[in-house]
Amino acid sequence: MMVVTDEPPESPLVPKALDTLGGHLMLAASGAIIVPFGSYDQSVRAKEAGFGVGGMADISFGITRGVALGVYGRYFTQRFRCDTCRSNTFAVGPFAVYHAVQGLRFDPWILFGIAYERATLSQPGRNATFSGIEWLRVAIGGDYYALSGFAFGPYVELDLGSFIERSDTDDPPTVHGAFVTGLRFAFDTPGR
Repeated sequence: MMVVTDEPPESPLVPKALDTLGGHLMLAASGAIIVPFGSYDQSVRAKEAGFGVGGMADISFGITRGVALGVYGRYFTQRFRCDTCRSNTFAVGPFAVYHAVQGLRFDPWILFGIAYERATLSQPGRNATFSGIEWLRVAIGGDYYALSGFAFGPYVELDLGSFIERSDTDDPPTVHGAFVTGLRFAFDTPGR
């Protein structure tokens, strides 16, 4: 004899997947190279600076299983084509990062952010300061967790911005950008 009831069947006993991001604090630092394009102003093309070297540091906090919010800072130095020409750039700003998977040693991610950016330019006969907004920062990368709380991995990044304030010209703002690539080292607390 078969008994029919209106009650739904019981759910199978499956444990919830471990959340390896929500509530975690992550500190990271990276070394990188930068390849600029566009222009600082109408007289200085950013690609004249050639590639530069520098680094970044960031701190983020996981707010859900897949999303973390944070702030970052970066510093790069570039030498122009002449021996005494130099450009230094500094940026600081917020970001949001989406982590695509949970529970694996390799953790791929994509990052979106903005920043305040400042650059100093030193050329024969000209020293100038530029500041403005980096209105697009997009990066993709992946962290390999060698240990529970330590990861490292490569990343690539595209930045676009405009220097709104310039110390020695009233020209209208131009658009500049950069491709950045490097190796990132991250410390995750309390670990995975």
